[in-house]
Amino acid sequence: MAEPGFKSALKKPPGYKDPHTPSTGQNTPKRSRKPLPPSFYHTQKNRRSCCRLCCCCICFLILFLIILLAIAGGLFYLWFTPKLPVFRMRPLELERFNITTKKDGPAFLDSDITIRVEVRNPNEKLTIYYGDTKISLVADGETDLGSATVGGFTQGKKNVTVLKFRTQTEKKQIDGSTADNLSSGVKSQSVKIDAEGKTKVGIGVGSLKIGMLGVNVKCGDKSLKQLNDGDSPKCTINTLKWINIH
Repeated sequence: MAEPGFKSALKKPPGYKDPHTPSTGQNTPKRSRKPLPPSFYHTQKNRRSCCRLCCCCICFLILFLIILLAIAGGLFYLWFTPKLPVFRMRPLELERFNITTKKDGPAFLDSDITIRVEVRNPNEKLTIYYGDTKISLVADGETDLGSATVGGFTQGKKNVTVLKFRTQTEKKQIDGSTADNLSSGVKSQSVKIDAEGKTKVGIGVGSLKIGMLGVNVKCGDKSLKQLNDGDSPKCTINTLKWINIH
């Protein structure tokens, strides 16, 4: 028998539901989502249409500019017929070419060479602008004979300009076999001296300058005797790394 004043059950926490209590069968009503107004869908469609229209306009504008540039380039080429300059190697002047050999040791080369390169502008309507031009000389494809640079210049229409370079080497060490080949080749004038040049070329129409384009020039494959006898070879021009013009 329970004592008076004793609570037989603990106080239930708030929100407690007795599992033995029969359910009333009433479920909490679900909140229904409000339908979006029709104007919302029209706004999305209008935005998509505007984006598509902008993209189409940009594509047509780019295509129009490409066609316009192609037409302008074609008309420019037909009217002016632009041509690259022509380079030719002239006879060399060996001011000094001494080879000093030591017994059972390396050889040393001292050289002082003057080279002239003829540059011709074949264009009748265009002026040609040149950047700094650098020339390097190589004997028999392996011995460096120095390099020289001349400053940039402007060449008029149908003009011929002769560039003068002076290359020098002092006590350049070479091996014995190379020294023997060079010494005999210079005496017999059978040694081949190649010239490799680098410059930049641009064209001008009136006061308008267009360019500059990097150009590599290679001259040679002729013996010293052939050059001195007046066999002036036409140099090869390389531009854009893959275009060779002979």
